[in-house]
Amino acid sequence: MCFLDLPLGLEPPSITIHSTFTGNVQGKSPSHPEISNKLVLPQPEWDEVVVQNLGGTINPHDWKFPIFCPAPGARIGCDFYGEGMALGPHAKSQRPDIYIGSRVCGVVYGSNPLQPTSGAFCDYLNAVADLGIVVLQSYPPNDAVALSGSAAHVLVYGDSTSTGTVALQLSKLSGFSVIVVCSPCNFALVRDRGADAVFDYCSPSCLDDIKTYMKDSLRYALDIIDDKKSRQISADAVGATGGVCVGERFL
Repeated sequence: MCFLDLPLGLEPPSITIHSTFTGNVQGKSPSHPEISNKLVLPQPEWDEVVVQNLGGTINPHDWKFPIFCPAPGARIGCDFYGEGMALGPHAKSQRPDIYIGSRVCGVVYGSNPLQPTSGAFCDYLNAVADLGIVVLQSYPPNDAVALSGSAAHVLVYGDSTSTGTVALQLSKLSGFSVIVVCSPCNFALVRDRGADAVFDYCSPSCLDDIKTYMKDSLRYALDIIDDKKSRQISADAVGATGGVCVGERFL
């Protein structure tokens, strides 16, 4: 470890950091990245935060760019999660929520031929503060590094069938909240498979109950039964702003 003096205006004026550190870089062959232990921290800019990296996640960009824009030695990776170590003057004034020691997730332009020292898959990095999100200390790192919006809902009509239970579980694995239409005798089954809400297809108020539960905002519906009644309920359950309804015959 050593003291690294930072440019004038950054806070703090110096940080304790490894003189060289480890990261993933583009190799001589586009499809074979390499590990380098000789990386150094580039000079932070006025709008950046210096981050000690605690995690990263893989995107299509990370394998496409080395192939289509090869730049051997360029640091790889876009998404990161880490701890703020220093702030540029603009970052400090525009992002008072980011401070020394705060947990931050964000994105950098990895595999950049014009700025090869930009990349997320290394021990330390500089990131534009305006593109960062402050994360609670208690938030799981594996979730923070790939933050998404609120979970979207999908309606699965006929979820207690074999195809329906598979659709339910795949939807849950994909991050959806799943609402189910089936017979009451199968409510326990679909709840055990992960259903977030269940509705009785025999109930005269089934459609109204779904629309009330979703506040008329449902965007996705999958009709496993695909008869006249199921098609009507599935299609009409989609909210006023529109969405997608798919019947099993089209899968």
